[in-house]
Amino acid sequence: MKKYVLFALSLILALSMFGCQKKPTDTPAVSLPETESEKSTEAPKPEKTTTEIKYYDDGLIMYLEEKEGESSEYNTAIKVYNQFLNEKIEAIDKNTLEMTGANNAWNPLDFKSSIISYASYDINHDGIPELFTCANTYCVFSYINGQLWFLYETNSNIMHGPTYILENGAIFSKHLSTGYTYNYVTIDSEGTVTQVTFRDPVDDYEGAFYLFNNEEVSKEKFKQLTKEYMELSQKKADVEWHSYKK
Repeated sequence: MKKYVLFALSLILALSMFGCQKKPTDTPAVSLPETESEKSTEAPKPEKTTTEIKYYDDGLIMYLEEKEGESSEYNTAIKVYNQFLNEKIEAIDKNTLEMTGANNAWNPLDFKSSIISYASYDINHDGIPELFTCANTYCVFSYINGQLWFLYETNSNIMHGPTYILENGAIFSKHLSTGYTYNYVTIDSEGTVTQVTFRDPVDDYEGAFYLFNNEEVSKEKFKQLTKEYMELSQKKADVEWHSYKK
């Protein structure tokens, strides 16, 4: 009988101790930084641009602006270039006499036929600017004697090396292949293109050779022939390029 009483007392004591224990507190919430995917999915607002798109009265985009104080020939050329960039007219290829449009060139950045950017600059100092377009290559157009002509396309594309206009109006390009190939191009007011090409192997490896206008020359002769062109290439013209948008 005593055993049962002792057992009952032990049981009551154990239950009372369990009931006096504190309840476990809830674990406090921890604030984690938002991940990019958890942030607001609201579409970002477009960045402001300082470039204002202007239009002619007939709705065509005024890619290049006519200028007061310039000759009528200058502003006529600008009007023609704007028609071309609006894809209302085509140019005649001076070499093939075939017609070519503004967006016939391949754009490697978005894999479609489209101009990336454009600019105007008077490269032969005759008072009438030329039109430059950039897509996979750089192209030069000029308004001569009442007709828009496609005069020149760089040998190298924009993925292989730079092309720029020099202060004297020449077009200079550098093409990376096995060494560097350089092109120095001038275009006169009649649209005649003159080109000087030279190749520098860069390293004097076995079998390396130097070319000037497709003729092999010694390294010393190469330096003499190309010195003037390399010096001129450092004098880049201040040309304003514009992103092309339809």
